[in-house]
Amino acid sequence: MLFAAPSFQSGISNLQGQRGIPDLSWNAAVNGGVLVYTSFPGVRLGWHTVGGTSASSPQLAGLVALANQLRAQAGKGPVGYLNPRLYQMPASDFNDIIPVTFGTGGGVTTLGTNAEFGTGIPGMPTTTGWDLTTGFGSPKADKFVPDLAAQP
Repeated sequence: MLFAAPSFQSGISNLQGQRGIPDLSWNAAVNGGVLVYTSFPGVRLGWHTVGGTSASSPQLAGLVALANQLRAQAGKGPVGYLNPRLYQMPASDFNDIIPVTFGTGGGVTTLGTNAEFGTGIPGMPTTTGWDLTTGFGSPKADKFVPDLAAQP
């Protein structure tokens, strides 16, 4: 065990006492990523499609900044340590990958023993609700921001 499960993950049964990650997920694909205009030396001038954590991390930070702005308007302090707050959010604040992508009752396993990948490494099941593949899923900004701002 590298890290023990924190108290905010106490309601998740399949962690076997260990810290479960991720807490949430974000679309990090370059196919459908965000457009970024570059104009500095050494890189082709113009628009580029960018994905990965370099796109997802600032987008999540933007949602937290919006929540902090609402909290300030209400006389509250900033969100602070985000992780425990995520586990208090309603499930409706997240796009869960299973119902959105595969419909109800569907599921996938990452990596797996599929001959196409040839890894032989068993994957983690992607299930409805929190899982070791996508966490809670991706935040729905219009619900996530006001609910995060409303937390005590």
